Amino acid sequence: MVNELASAKATYAAIIALEDAQIDGIVSRAQSFSVRVGGVLRMQNAPNEAERALLMARRNLLANSIGHDREAIGAIIARMLKGFPASTQANEQAWKVVRFYVEELGMDPAVPTWAVERACTDIRKGQAADIGPRTYPRPSTAAVRRLCDQYAWKARAEIRTLTDVLRGRQADPELTQEERDRVGNFWDTLAHNLKQRNGAAGVAAREVSELEAMVGAETFQSLPDQPKREHGGSIGAQARKIIG
Repeated sequence: MVNELASAKATYAAIIALEDAQIDGIVSRAQSFSVRVGGVLRMQNAPNEAERALLMARRNLLANSIGHDREAIGAIIARMLKGFPASTQANEQAWKVVRFYVEELGMDPAVPTWAVERACTDIRKGQAADIGPRTYPRPSTAAVRRLCDQYAWKARAEIRTLTDVLRGRQADPELTQEERDRVGNFWDTLAHNLKQRNGAAGVAAREVSELEAMVGAETFQSLPDQPKREHGGSIGAQARKIIG
């Protein structure tokens, strides 16, 4: 049990150490200028290799820290309860109380040991909302479970966010104004030729209207963010092929 408790403390300390502004900044920048295409994040500011390594270390740490050890959790709870009137109870009765907490925290989904360590540390330091040394005679099992679940839920949500960014791709670079103008001229010419050849009826008329709408709405201002065309490749890449 000593080893498990030390492991929980080490995991908790490592998670806190990696919770810094650097990781938040990397994720924030990646998400700020991005769109989702086919379920994949396309980022203008994708993380570089060093930043990806940091994000992967954080994600792996969280993903590998889901262990639930009843004995270690019992020791963590017992230490936390020493600050409450319940600690004056006889030894046998005190351990019955501890078991109530252990059973609650072991209910599916079981709370990771590190989350219990973190929650109980906050309680002992008076940093847990609605729970403190004056809570009589001790915090309810539901209140402790709720606090532990908050940390565990944040970890699961962070894993999803980090995975999303790590699976994302760098978006195509923005077209220059000169390239936009050349693309616009191409569509203008194509639309004119279609009108000359096919008139304003049938399928050709719809194609002309769509092309004019695309040009008029300045579709190409957001080319890197658009889905792929039927011939493959991004619109930005195809636009560059069109204009040579």
